[in-house]
Amino acid sequence: MSEVIISKLSDLTDTLITPSAACPLEDINRIVVIERHGKFACKVFDINTKECIYSFGSYQTGEFRYPVSVCLIGSVVCVSDHWRMKIILFTDEGDFITDIHLLATPWTLCYSMRRSNLYVTSLFKNRVVRLSPELPYQLYIGKKTLFQPLCVCVNEQEMIFVLDKTTRITYFQEDGEVLGNISFEKLDPWCSESLATFVMDEKGNFILCPSKINSIVVFTGKGKQIFPKSNKQRKELNLDNPLHVYLDIRWAILLVW
Repeated sequence: MSEVIISKLSDLTDTLITPSAACPLEDINRIVVIERHGKFACKVFDINTKECIYSFGSYQTGEFRYPVSVCLIGSVVCVSDHWRMKIILFTDEGDFITDIHLLATPWTLCYSMRRSNLYVTSLFKNRVVRLSPELPYQLYIGKKTLFQPLCVCVNEQEMIFVLDKTTRITYFQEDGEVLGNISFEKLDPWCSESLATFVMDEKGNFILCPSKINSIVVFTGKGKQIFPKSNKQRKELNLDNPLHVYLDIRWAILLVW
């Protein structure tokens, strides 16, 4: 299992009210956070000075209505807006580039650098949309096998892993063919109601971030839970509303509000 570094957003600033997701920028000392309250949707913080450097993405002009997830493609910041049914692209300095209209309501995002594919879960359309620079530009994955997909991640072989509200992971080939599924042992029922993100580490373990149980949960690629092993271990983490988990080289970075 990757070592987990805990970063408390409340330590960075007192200007966040309802953060929902985050990711690091190319400058690893900066992080962009989605804020669902106030004038702007995206706020960029310097993790050393703990200050908000700039904000972008206005609610007032209709740029955003309900942003959910954010990821980085090179120096481009991608934000999914559930109600507008769009992926909105900005420079890492906050300048608007363009938006991509989807025929599905986007939820969470995952970018694959290996094949330059952007994967988007569509919670209520029961599918994952693969956006590709090559034909087919939009490919629908899992239309007949997924139920309200929550999160998606991709490994180095471009296998696509999707966790949905059945609390199991279904995995696919890049072309959308189903390869199988993984059922978890003793998965807390709160996970399916409050899961924000999940990632796969270099050993093939799945790191889940369900906010309502105030812990992370780690499973092997075969579905065996390896963390936490007890309520005592969970309490020792001392988490309060874990928000987002992402991998940075070999570390799992856990953001806590």
